[in-house]
Amino acid sequence: MDNTLQNDLENFDEILTAAKKLSLEYLNKLDTISTSANTPVIDLPQLPVTGLGALQTQVLFEKDFLPTIIASSGSRYWGFVTGGTTPASIAGDWLTTVFDQNTQNAKGPGDVSAALEL
Repeated sequence: MDNTLQNDLENFDEILTAAKKLSLEYLNKLDTISTSANTPVIDLPQLPVTGLGALQTQVLFEKDFLPTIIASSGSRYWGFVTGGTTPASIAGDWLTTVFDQNTQNAKGPGDVSAALEL
């Protein structure tokens, strides 16, 4: 197995904790983040072909991209209707990602995921 992926798997709890911490910090200060911005000039970093691993990728995101993120997930954003960031929708997105079902059909062999989608 790839060493970076192996390291991420061994540190999954720490990765999810860091993602949760960053998410809560962002959500808790939505009222102070602008809902629009001029198109920022970003000096995109050169990314390695093999990846950085989850924690280092989050560090890169926080340093290079987070400062340019607007508060489109907050209630003050009046742009396109792109979804919600209520606690239930955030938990639903997280759980959808974790369970990642490959829905195939509603009849025959398989699990309940097709019936849930229907």
